[in-house]
Formats: sequence, structure tokens, C-alpha cells
Amino acid sequence: MSIVIQVKEPTLARMLMLEAKRCGFYEGRGPSLILIDLDHFPTPVAAENTLIIGISAKTETLSKAQKNSVFALLPLPFSVREFEEIVYQYRQNAKKRNISREGNLLLINGKTVRLSKTEARLFDLLYRHRDRVVTEAEMKAALGDSAAHTNTVAVYLYRLRRKLFGSGAQIRTLRGSGCQWIEEEMR
Repeated sequence: MSIVIQVKEPTLARMLMLEAKRCGFYEGRGPSLILIDLDHFPTPVAAENTLIIGISAKTETLSKAQKNSVFALLPLPFSVREFEEIVYQYRQNAKKRNISREGNLLLINGKTVRLSKTEARLFDLLYRHRDRVVTEAEMKAALGDSAAHTNTVAVYLYRLRRKLFGSGAQIRTLRGSGCQWIEEEMR
């Protein structure tokens, strides 16, 4: 969760950097947080999983920015509490993972994943029973005749895991018990 700060005033930029670090962001590649002075810089294009907070002393600038990719606006001067509240709201929204499936297409937070029919059946079973461990016998039954061979379930689990990589959704194997759908907390 790295930081990009575009503010003309160096003292304000330093204060924003310290507050952002205190909220768990750090300096690095691929910004997760963009703090931008809308009075002096153009509004950036929204990037996936990036929190953009606009800062402005002018009310008319703030009203224009609401139509763009800015998640929240801070009028100058602002309190640290307001900044913390925006970060908290963003994280609460981000924790809500959006997963839907249409046919053999799986949509996870806007990312499309194409599944084979067998992978889709396995996904349905695991996702439907995500609150518990799904046994290997249940998975073989869901896959039908295609699971006649001993490693068929393992092969389809591997393929499904590979396609889900980076989405925050995982399939965790519990030895001797089966598998369980796990969703990592979104950051």
C-alpha cells in the first residue's frame, strides 16, 4: 500500500506523508493512496485498488472533483480525524468482495476469469459451502464421471487456484478433511 502525494506546499506534503504512514501506507511502487492538491494539479485517472483523496481550499474545486475518480474530498484546513475516517471508510468498502458468475465466466471485483465447465462446477460447490470444509467425496460427486481417476479433483483444484491467484480468493486444502473457500481480507 504505497503513497503518492501531489501537494504544492512542502509542509502539508510532509504532514500528509506522516499521517498516511501512520494509517498503514508506505512509500513504494504502484500507489495504493494518492493524495492530490486539486487546486494545483489535475485529477488523476482512477487505478484499480487505489484510494484517491482530493484536497482543496476552494469549494468549487471540491464540487467538480466529486464527478471524477476521487474517493473523498478534504477541504483545507482539515483535521487528522477527517483523514482517518476517509481511510477507514475506504477499507470497509474494500473488504466487500464482489463475486458473481455468469455461465463459465467468473467476475471477481471487476476481473473476469474464464472457467471450464468442470472448474465452474467445482467453484459452485466450494463457493456455495464457503462456511465449511467440502470433502473430497463431495467434490468427486460434483464432478461426476470426470472424477473417476484419483487425481482428477487435485488437477481441477490446481487449475481453479491458478485462475483465482491474485483475486484474494483462495481454496485451502485441509489434509484428510477436504477443501475450503477462503477470502482474504481486502486491503
